[in-house]
Amino acid sequence: MQPLIGYNYGSGWYVATAPIITANWRMAGNRAWTLPVGGGFGRVVRIGGKLSAFFLFSRYSNVPCPQYGRAWQLRTHMTIIF
Repeated sequence: MQPLIGYNYGSGWYVATAPIITANWRMAGNRAWTLPVGGGFGRVVRIGGKLSAFFLFSRYSNVPCPQYGRAWQLRTHMTIIF
């Protein structure tokens, strides 16, 4: 499940959070669910007449074990709309 919550400011700027919530049905207790917390900011701009969105996001996960990755993560994202 990945809910998306965001707020748009003027001039194309926005803030958002989109945690990727996962469950391991074979694991017992509080380590069965990953519940990341974090957010980031981005901007929508025009590049060559096309709309593009850039996003920088940081998150902390409650299950920092090798099969799920590190506890803290930094992600960048770029979308070009044709």
